[in-house]
Amino acid sequence: MIKNWAEDIKTKTKHMNRDAKAEYIMNYYWYHILLGVLTLGLLILGIYHVTWGKRKTEFSLVIVNQDINYQRDQTLQDGFAQYSHLPAEQIQADSDYMISYGDVQLKGINESSYEKFFFGWSAGAMDAVIMPKSFYDYCIEQNGRFLPLTELHEDNQTDVLPYREEHQEEIYLQEDGVSMGVWLDQTDMSEYFMSNEQDPYVLVFPTTMKHHKAAGKFLNYALFGGQ
Repeated sequence: MIKNWAEDIKTKTKHMNRDAKAEYIMNYYWYHILLGVLTLGLLILGIYHVTWGKRKTEFSLVIVNQDINYQRDQTLQDGFAQYSHLPAEQIQADSDYMISYGDVQLKGINESSYEKFFFGWSAGAMDAVIMPKSFYDYCIEQNGRFLPLTELHEDNQTDVLPYREEHQEEIYLQEDGVSMGVWLDQTDMSEYFMSNEQDPYVLVFPTTMKHHKAAGKFLNYALFGGQ
């Protein structure tokens, strides 16, 4: 079809100068040009979807009510990628979650973060979350559930807890004798985050998370700094 258009234009404009040819093409073939541009755009979009668009996230970390720090987030992504051998572009760390809840009311924040967080939770879009203990309690009140750490697995091991008897309550968030999370200050990642003695931060794993094996790797990465 394009060949026919080109031959038709060549025949009808062979006696015209350059300006007249351009005017003729724009007047009589503008819709053909538009159709060609749209077709090319759809082709590029299809190629992107087949190649780059298929790069799925294999691990997602959400950080609640810390400073929004993209450089720190990238450092965590790169460090965990090196430790887990997952492609860096398939790991996501996102600190753009400033959330008001209960008695905690932050000023000057985007309230959409609240909806964004719980929508991501229900969709299984977050594998691990760093959050204040008060927000953990709030999530429990909202019927949110977290995965016991013993249910995470790495390399088909069903238990990745490195500590058994000593200091469990110092290291792990305990609920009825079950380890539900890790106190962030006890991890090697703590240097990247602000501390709050009145409302300490915990690393926890929602039950809706999808990537158990990667989450198990991240638990060990958090505790040992990838060693």
